[in-house]
Parts: sequence; C-alpha cells; structure tokens
Amino acid sequence: MMNEVDYQAVREAGALHRATVPHVVSARFIRARRAIHVTLSNGVEMSVPVDLLQGLQGASLKDLAKIEMTPLGNGLLAPP
Repeated sequence: MMNEVDYQAVREAGALHRATVPHVVSARFIRARRAIHVTLSNGVEMSVPVDLLQGLQGASLKDLAKIEMTPLGNGLLAPP
C-alpha cells in the first residue's frame, strides 16, 4: 500500500514531468482545412490533416469537432 511519503514523491515527480516534458494544452479541429491543430506546453503549434492520422481517416465532421485532449495532455481522444 502506498504511504504518504510515496504519494508525495509521486506527486512531485508528476509535477516535474509536466514542467519539463511538452504536453498538449489545447487541441481543436479546423473544419476548413480538415486538420487537427494542437498547441503544446512549450509553445509549439502544429496542424495535421486528419486523413494522415491513424484512426481518423474518413471520420465525420461532427465527430472531429468533438476531439479533445487526454487529462494528462499526452494524447488526443476522438469519438469512436
């Protein structure tokens, strides 16, 4: 079982990771370009056509509009 010291160490490690490793801070679908635009915590921004992304080829505009980032910012979630 995890004790209070272990829990604090895990929290601190997580905070250090989030402060030093780039992660997604926003993601949105750009309908006019049929692309996903992602902004990372280090300021990097990129747009990728959805038809180049595994699992999103042929996705509907309605589903793509619902794309969101994972809680930790280490990935994107799209409706099934």
